[in-house]
Amino acid sequence: MSASVGEFLQQIRQLLNKDADFGQQCSTSEDLCRLLADGEDLCCLLSVLSNGRISPEGDGTVSFYSMNSEMFGRRNVKFFLSKCVHEFQMKREDLFEAEDLLLLRRPDRVLTGLRRLLSLQGLPNPANERMPSVASLDYQPLSCASRRQSDFIYSEPETPAAAASTPAAQLENIVSEICHLQAQLVDRLSLLLKFHGELRGPLSEWSSDLLDSTFKHTEHLLQVHEYFKQQLDSLAESKSAANFCTNLGSMFLQVKPRLSAVYSKYYPDYPLAKAKMEEAFQQQPQLRRQLELLERHFNAESFSILYDSPSKQMFNYQILFERLHRTAEKELATISEQAANSVELAVVECRRLLSHLNERKRYSEQEAATRQILQSIEGLPEHLTKLENVGLHRGDGQFRATLGKEQRALVQKECFCLLTDRQLIVATPAASSNGSSQQPWAFLFDVSLYENDLQLECRAGEPGGLQLKQSGKGLVQFSRPGAKKLSAGVGASLWTQLLEVRAANLPDGWNSGGHRFRRVTFEEGSECSRCRETFAGLYFQGYHCDHCNQQLDRTCLTAFLRHRPVSYPLGGPADSVASRCQQLVHDHLDRWSAERLLRRSQPGAFLIRQSGEKLVLSIRWQRAEAYHVIIQQRVSGSTGSQQYSVDPKNGIWHQSLERLVTHHRTNTLTIENVTGICLLELLLPSIYENFN
Repeated sequence: MSASVGEFLQQIRQLLNKDADFGQQCSTSEDLCRLLADGEDLCCLLSVLSNGRISPEGDGTVSFYSMNSEMFGRRNVKFFLSKCVHEFQMKREDLFEAEDLLLLRRPDRVLTGLRRLLSLQGLPNPANERMPSVASLDYQPLSCASRRQSDFIYSEPETPAAAASTPAAQLENIVSEICHLQAQLVDRLSLLLKFHGELRGPLSEWSSDLLDSTFKHTEHLLQVHEYFKQQLDSLAESKSAANFCTNLGSMFLQVKPRLSAVYSKYYPDYPLAKAKMEEAFQQQPQLRRQLELLERHFNAESFSILYDSPSKQMFNYQILFERLHRTAEKELATISEQAANSVELAVVECRRLLSHLNERKRYSEQEAATRQILQSIEGLPEHLTKLENVGLHRGDGQFRATLGKEQRALVQKECFCLLTDRQLIVATPAASSNGSSQQPWAFLFDVSLYENDLQLECRAGEPGGLQLKQSGKGLVQFSRPGAKKLSAGVGASLWTQLLEVRAANLPDGWNSGGHRFRRVTFEEGSECSRCRETFAGLYFQGYHCDHCNQQLDRTCLTAFLRHRPVSYPLGGPADSVASRCQQLVHDHLDRWSAERLLRRSQPGAFLIRQSGEKLVLSIRWQRAEAYHVIIQQRVSGSTGSQQYSVDPKNGIWHQSLERLVTHHRTNTLTIENVTGICLLELLLPSIYENFN
């Protein structure tokens, strides 16, 4: 993390009373922009800096939260900038533009502008005139031509100028947006079919092959989205946002298989079809001209917007479902907790579907790249030309790499490597006794570059030498032992063995605790036994235990192997609490996942998780709320052992985490100990069953 970003985050945590989790993943100004993109934290910051004169509750004409109906909080950011200019008499050039934050155009300018704003803390301009309303802010949405790939591509339904600011009204608005988004996509897909029909006419210059690739999935997309629209309309018929939320999760589970079946085929073909269409436009400009004439004929949006709309639809769903979930949690007083949980289910399932579709798209792109790489290798065994066999291959064969002219000079000194996200193809010259290069030999290895953030570095002047740079862990160097003493065949064999050890990529402890994990390539669509996510990557590689038959991805395996048996509390025998604390600290849980687990348990349930270099106690208290308290740690001066406490001001320290848990099972935390926490009496085994 850069010093400027860290300094700014520290100030924000203090001003907004955020805990250590806030912004812990931010290392650059771009990460900071993504953190603040929705605008809510920015507006709350403005309220603090103005000494409360600009309130998050609004002044009758403005509400921060009601403005979240625009994409990525655009109105929130524009409101924030206008208030800074008015309240603190700042110049617009001293701040930043909304696009600098939302589209990451100039993230460094955002950080500079915010630091200038923080320097004005306590010096607001007491203006007597009334603050301008949202309607008076000169807001103009981005035009269709200037929108980027990451922007929403749908237009919102018309809403009254003075939008209601209550969560109940926001629920109604978001439900209306979801239904409007779906109806708009159905209209666009119907229009695409009209384009298809006209382009198949006798006067069209589009070839049948180009038409088939361009409109291959349009009809199937229209059918599945018409069905989805019917389901959404049936939920909206009751005119009750609470009823819509209550049934959204089960309805999306019903629609998800159909969406997955269509989009799993559409996502891999979409980039290829679009690239083919653009290539045809360059070779035959009259094809694009014909589309422009049809746009005028149908009085429609540009063909590009119509054609790209299905590719962004799942992302739009996720954004709207997440907003609906956040608003539903604020409105628990009028809607049931079941409704909020139903919306959360829709959010989770939408994320999983989007993740799966993105992997399918990346699989298609990497498959084409890998085929091209394999075609460039001479002497490659026939069975290795089949992609389904490449993932399991170890470097036991020799073949010759076809090198480009610009690389022939380099091959005399360096390794020649071809990389995909899951494969490493290494070709290097075999050194003779006098050091001169002979015919190159090469090997293929399934090194997990994707999971471990490995970068390749070739060392000049060392034939047969190779370095793999692992992020944060220095260099892992492989060199062919005895290159000048052993024959080329023997040297190649030893070097292969070294690479195979690294290619196994097994974390420490893979064969401990009665387990024996090995790395394998699973069938497409296989899921991790722990997180239930589909295996990612080109060859769907993960880890399988020969004893318990679990199949885990890299993240879950690492977390699984970290669970070591803990020592029992000092001065007493093992009790039921200590025996359950062996999974007490969960390194792989973030704040959101902890809250999701606690929300499904009873009040008083808690768990401990790692947050950076600190431990955090996450507790559920009342309804669905969760509080996060940092566990203080120190080293005892007398014994030199580690001690833990959530109440250091009263001098209560414990020799182990087990003792801390045991103490607070029978000694209630009071509001004087930790602000906002009144009860901590239960350690429910049901929380840990989620990790078994």
